[in-house]
Amino acid sequence: MKYFSELTEPLAGKMIFLDIDGTLCGEGDNKPEAAALKKLMQLSKKNEIFLCSNSNNTKRNRLMGKRCGVPYLDTRLQKPNKGIADLIKNKNKKPFMVIGNLFYTDGRFAKNIGAEFIKVKTLLGPNDSWLGRVFYFLDENVIARFV
Repeated sequence: MKYFSELTEPLAGKMIFLDIDGTLCGEGDNKPEAAALKKLMQLSKKNEIFLCSNSNNTKRNRLMGKRCGVPYLDTRLQKPNKGIADLIKNKNKKPFMVIGNLFYTDGRFAKNIGAEFIKVKTLLGPNDSWLGRVFYFLDENVIARFV
């Protein structure tokens, strides 16, 4: 499994829902990893990208959208709620894709909206709690079998 910054799939013409925590940065960090930001810029040239987070820190999530140069979906809805996809105007009927580090939220969200899912390796940061790390382990080794 690869980190988001290491993806090599030639993605074009997609409507991508991109997770923040564990994908672009560590849990709760307010700055994307440099390599992840570079990959995001590369993907945004041929795709429409929307940041999506289950974090309740909307001020930080909006800041991440500005720092990444792509829209943040500012909603109270949380993944895997399929209503999130309805917030986007998809006039050209581009195929949906979800990129994230968790099967539990990102993978189920992709399944709920009929999207392709790319699971990436979790990017850990200094704010990641031990409980969060346990959940990441369970997500990859237990929850993955049920999604």
